[in-house]
Amino acid sequence: MSGSDDIAANPEVYRLGFDRPLDEIGSAWVKALAAPIEPRVVAAAPCQDVCVLGAALDATGAALDGLPVPISTPGFDNAPYLSAGRYITKDPDSGRQNVGNYRGQLKAPRRLGMNPSVELRAGIYAHWLKYKARGEPMPCAVVVGCPPLVSYAAVTKLPEDLDELAVAGAPINVVRAKTVDLLVPAEAEIVIEGLIDTKFLEPEAPFGESHGYVNLQEYNAFMNVTAITRRRNAILTSFISQVTPSESSVIRRGMATISAIGRMSSNARRAWPRQAIISRLAARPVNGAAVSP
Repeated sequence: MSGSDDIAANPEVYRLGFDRPLDEIGSAWVKALAAPIEPRVVAAAPCQDVCVLGAALDATGAALDGLPVPISTPGFDNAPYLSAGRYITKDPDSGRQNVGNYRGQLKAPRRLGMNPSVELRAGIYAHWLKYKARGEPMPCAVVVGCPPLVSYAAVTKLPEDLDELAVAGAPINVVRAKTVDLLVPAEAEIVIEGLIDTKFLEPEAPFGESHGYVNLQEYNAFMNVTAITRRRNAILTSFISQVTPSESSVIRRGMATISAIGRMSSNARRAWPRQAIISRLAARPVNGAAVSP
């Protein structure tokens, strides 16, 4: 199992994820929101090539302890975190699913943290409150690595009555999870299934966020893992998320400059010597300090 980073590091990568010209992406979003396409349910899927269920997860390396999840900011983060986990839950009243991207602390081989960012009115938190009122744990599936359109929809603020998998359109192939009543992207790399506790919260964080600051410890929900399914040669994806100054902060600043250069006219780019571009990248301050290339 290997790993990769952000799927939208610059406009060109973002365009490839949409598989269309950059200037058509805005209209594609408008169309997707106006006319969502329901997912297509399939019987078999690559994301379930390898399935580890129930007691089999207790073997060493068979559960979360077998995933190559990095520590994004050594010295600040208190554990490895999923930073590109797409949490799928379902409204117990309407049956409508929600997909959102939240960080997930690896707490134990069969326990995964969850930060729902309650101040942002995340769909998963609204679902959690309903399950809490019922006195039931909340079924959840965490997708790590999925079709780019699903990733783009998962990090977009959408009306609560829209399913992100339907907004992703195409339609997206989905398959029923093995141990929870949810539909997951059939072409996903890894799917972690489980039940989120609605009675208790646990300490979670600190974690170095992508905006360059540390999110301090707070009490958040956690999930008891019931299954992990994956492709045979799964790729674990992760967003770069580190406290500045760091390699990732330099990369982000560099990509911002490169994106700006890409928007310049061809004549302007030719008039700007290559060495000037390199010098500009090297001299950009990170939290007030210049960073050498």
